[in-house]
Amino acid sequence: MTTARMAAALVAPQSPVAELLATFAAPSPAESFVVRERILQIARDLSQLDNEIGRVEDLLQGLRRNHEDLRRLYHRHENILNPTRRLPVEILGEIFVQWQATVGGISIRPASVCQHWRAVAIATPRLWSYIKLYFDRKNLVRDAEMISKWLQRSGGHPLRISLVYSGHKSRSLSEQEIESKKDIFTLLKSQGHRWNDVYLSAQESMPSLLKKIPKNLPILENLNVSCMISRVNLPTTINGFREAPALRALTLSSGVSSWLPGIPWVQLTTCDMTGTWQKCYHTLRSAVNLKSYTIRIYSINLEPQTTLSPIHHSNLQSLAIRSGNFNQESLGEFLDLLTSPSLTKLSLTGTAQRFPSSLGPFITRSSCSLTSLELGEAGAEYAHSLVPNLFILTPTLTDLTLHCEVNAKLMGLLNHYPHPTGSRHLLPLLTNLTLPVHARFTCEECADFLSSRPQQLRVVGLFVRSNLRWDPRRFTEEAWQRLKHLRDTGMDIHVKSDGDIHSIEEFFESTKTESAGKGGSMYIYYEQEYGNDEDDRDHITDDEGEDEG
Repeated sequence: MTTARMAAALVAPQSPVAELLATFAAPSPAESFVVRERILQIARDLSQLDNEIGRVEDLLQGLRRNHEDLRRLYHRHENILNPTRRLPVEILGEIFVQWQATVGGISIRPASVCQHWRAVAIATPRLWSYIKLYFDRKNLVRDAEMISKWLQRSGGHPLRISLVYSGHKSRSLSEQEIESKKDIFTLLKSQGHRWNDVYLSAQESMPSLLKKIPKNLPILENLNVSCMISRVNLPTTINGFREAPALRALTLSSGVSSWLPGIPWVQLTTCDMTGTWQKCYHTLRSAVNLKSYTIRIYSINLEPQTTLSPIHHSNLQSLAIRSGNFNQESLGEFLDLLTSPSLTKLSLTGTAQRFPSSLGPFITRSSCSLTSLELGEAGAEYAHSLVPNLFILTPTLTDLTLHCEVNAKLMGLLNHYPHPTGSRHLLPLLTNLTLPVHARFTCEECADFLSSRPQQLRVVGLFVRSNLRWDPRRFTEEAWQRLKHLRDTGMDIHVKSDGDIHSIEEFFESTKTESAGKGGSMYIYYEQEYGNDEDDRDHITDDEGEDEG
């Protein structure tokens, strides 16, 4: 009997004593004989079915095995036609390096794809030159074993090193983990001559971490030290990066900038510092070769002390001052002490609700030719009587970013149509503009302004928030068509919302559709962008790659 017939025969099994199955009556002797015969027959059928099931299951297992083998063979044949086979090893290795940079971590997953990719990855030293260690995780022993392999595979390439301690003791380390930690630092210190880009993050353990830094760092160019605690007592044995002749870029958090010793300020060309006005002043005075300086103020006042002398900084090209709680007098005093004739890029954000009146005299005194300017705070409405004078002082400006509210009057001042300021056009070279739009800012006004500068403006970015409610009076079809025409004729108009960049169709049309019938006014506010610094904690691994295909 075939498997199919056996299955069909058992769909509705029949019994010669069916009536007894439906009752609790005792069978007669003749019926008992029939029942016993039926039981024996059912047992034989069950045994036959068990055998057939086993045979079919073996057959299915074989079919599945053959299917998997054929699937792998299929993909292996597909791999023969893969375009990456035509790439030179050097190009494929560079792709791995670029991909690693985009994911923002130390991931070396290409080494576990196949034998060929693994061989290429191992033969690409730059792929192994980024070492990122977290000393609060559980695999310190494995990390210590892998560090030597990474250093060996990185060849003689400059190293990018990230050492991170947690702000608290998450758990006690075993004796083996403590030894592994020591081994890691011993290996890294032995390669101090290759340290090029270093990030150090710790809390109370920062002094201990700094003591482990090699004394001689001949090619160290970039240093970032983060320690968000108050000043701590540092041992005098800390080197303080005195022997780092190539150091050019420095980033210091608030807990470090006031006490880290031995920084070779005169060498620096780039500095990003969080601290007090006083510390930032002395840094600028010491770093005479500084070209780019970012100040993040957490103290709103310029500390009282003896009279500070003016600074004439001839090399500074970019100055950014950022704070959420500016004291206008302190900002004015700081700018009044500074003269910077080479300045081309200036950013003042978080400057409270009032326009920094000291900015105009600073630009005039410096006789600088600004090409990039960023001003304001979300929701602030500056005294617009001061703005035209500022724009008159910056005729070379090509990039302008405003975070303050831009009303119709200010928009009119920037129009290249005749306006009350006279026939002279403000900011004639402006090519890139970023500004917020708000409840009183209509698309008609935006279209009027942009249409007045069709030849000059190339890039226009609008900061908005996603929770919009539209009023048809503020978004007419005519204004919409004008915006699209400007975009289609070469002006890059885009919208920034919640950290994403949208085309005007993607954002405005979808928002109109979602808000249809809701009524109300159009509320569009500035949305400050914050980067998503995702913590890439890829473990250092050295897993063998699978066979190709």
